[in-house]
Amino acid sequence: MLRQKYFIIMFLFIVLLFNFISQASPQQSTSKATVVYIFKIFDTGNVNSTLIIDDPSYGRNSLWILVPKNDTYQIFKLMEGQLLNKTISQALSSGGTPYAFYDNLSLVYESPFLLEVTWNLSYGALIVEPNALFFSPAIGFSRNLKATAIVDLPNITKGVKEYYPTPIKRNSNELYFEPSPDDRIAVAFTVSGSADQINMSSGSFMFRVPRRYKSIAERILNFYVNLSSKFSEIFNKNISKVEVNFFVPNSLNDISLGGFVPIESAVKLGNINLNIFYVRTKSGYFEAIAAHELVHYYAFESGISPKVLWFHEGLANYIGISAAKQLGSGAYSIEEDLDSAANALNNNLIFVFNWTPEYTQQNRTLFEYYAASYYIIKSLLNNFSSPSDRLFKGERFLSRFFHLITKNNISISSNDQLLRYLYIASNYSSTFIIFFLKYGFVYNVSNYFAFTKLNLPSFFMPFLERLENSSLSSYYLIENINPLEAEQFIEEVSALLSNFEKFSLFLFFFMISILVTAVTEVSEKK
Repeated sequence: MLRQKYFIIMFLFIVLLFNFISQASPQQSTSKATVVYIFKIFDTGNVNSTLIIDDPSYGRNSLWILVPKNDTYQIFKLMEGQLLNKTISQALSSGGTPYAFYDNLSLVYESPFLLEVTWNLSYGALIVEPNALFFSPAIGFSRNLKATAIVDLPNITKGVKEYYPTPIKRNSNELYFEPSPDDRIAVAFTVSGSADQINMSSGSFMFRVPRRYKSIAERILNFYVNLSSKFSEIFNKNISKVEVNFFVPNSLNDISLGGFVPIESAVKLGNINLNIFYVRTKSGYFEAIAAHELVHYYAFESGISPKVLWFHEGLANYIGISAAKQLGSGAYSIEEDLDSAANALNNNLIFVFNWTPEYTQQNRTLFEYYAASYYIIKSLLNNFSSPSDRLFKGERFLSRFFHLITKNNISISSNDQLLRYLYIASNYSSTFIIFFLKYGFVYNVSNYFAFTKLNLPSFFMPFLERLENSSLSSYYLIENINPLEAEQFIEEVSALLSNFEKFSLFLFFFMISILVTAVTEVSEKK
């Protein structure tokens, strides 16, 4: 019995001793290290970004986070623990693409560890009253961290329209998120008050923008003024006063819209509108967008209708990128994206010729249309480049085309018209016809005079062949003298052919014979 009590006492002593040692000796905590992102947005659109890294465990640990390049960040405060090593390296996205504006900051430390990193973003939030958009810096962190993000909207916030991802909580103007290790946070919201607008003018351009974006407006205004003389030479057209505005997308789905020019009527375009969001991209990117919209203006003023949308958009992208390449790598990144999308189409590009402002195929993305039209224009102009080209390959060829249509006051509103005048500008090159055949677009002038394809008895065939040859000869005879008259001739013959069933045979042949004879005589006199 005494021995049993002895063992009981010893057991209790050992338990108490173990408990005492456990309390006196620190143990490895099972709590996970955390990183908290705090984005404080000011009424100006500037954003203060703060990262708080907290690791309550004990021992040596490591982690990494994304931070801005070029040492624009600073370690604000080491509040606990010891920082053993800090290294900066190239940051890659989850897809393996290098980040343009961010580095990988790797830390080795003794924990418990508490560190704060902070930096400022001049255009962290874009505001053009009443619309505003916050698009966070790249969020990236090692998977041993649990992340929380707080977006503190400005005092002038009126309402929140959209967000990504869905917040886990909202407290007044503060939105709480749980971002993934490779993420962005976006919030579209509205603000109170009206914009403090300023007007800036030079040459043919007047910028009306919020004062907070004055330096950006000056940059694009100077870019436009420098381009205008070159564009006037290429398009053989001087444009009158053009107003340029900045905008913030109404929704997150509209972020990809770089800019737009509304069509106010068949003879007038509205203001050029540029998405201020793209000021946050690599140098040259925003300029490529701005040049793109300016090309639309010149092409429209030169007589190209938006009905031939593939030509408008292909031209705007090709010339816009070319004009901005000298200003930075951003223009090259747009080119790479378009080339990549076009190559994925495997030369199956014929769908783009039916593109209009009202029509796209449901199985095609809008970017595929942009890529296909860009690729066709780029390839066509490369085919007709010359040593005298300066701004882009094919510049002289394109200049001949625009001088041809502006000199003769011709408006282009169909693919047929467009290809006829491009064919003339190519000096009737067989390369031109072969080029479009490669993409499945059949172009042959004789198709406009296809009398032999009419549904008539075979004994009419000899006469139809002579009529076809005579019409084609008449067309070639006059197009060098007066392209506008040649255009009218084709339109009138095409109208007769398309309305063939409405005429009696006698009347039809009588009208077409008179037309061919009259045009030939006029051409010979000239």
